[in-house]
Amino acid sequence: MSGNLSWLIWIGFLLGSLGGFAQLSVRGIIRDKNSGKPLTGANINLENTFISTTSDDKGSYSFHLQKPGEYLMRISFMGFRTLTLDVRFTKDTLMDFNMETSPILGEEVNIIATRAQSKTPMAYSSVTLPEIRDVNLGEDLPYIIDNTPSDRKSVV
Repeated sequence: MSGNLSWLIWIGFLLGSLGGFAQLSVRGIIRDKNSGKPLTGANINLENTFISTTSDDKGSYSFHLQKPGEYLMRISFMGFRTLTLDVRFTKDTLMDFNMETSPILGEEVNIIATRAQSKTPMAYSSVTLPEIRDVNLGEDLPYIIDNTPSDRKSVV
């Protein structure tokens, strides 16, 4: 009796673990249609699911599905036209996409700043051109300014 019970438990465990192997794999590469270069950080998601991923530095992406079916797949990347596709996954799938550029039209942006002066109630440093020439050893100006002791910095 106990031998039959252990066989039933073993068979149940085996059949239950097979469900984990029933996943579908979806993968591919996302590229710029004009240049053919991979798009790093493109968003890929299946609508009405919690399945979402981003492309890596080579434009590659991958995700797994628990079951076959029809899905609404959306691929988006800033500055490119969003792709929306009805897809049916029944087996492991390779899907590459070439995305078209799309201009981003928006409202005008105003950048407003105040220059710290001697009467401004905060610590600041003014960096003169001779100081920049003395310190600049082929380094970037923001690096030089960041290494100047002050809360606020200005270049004169």
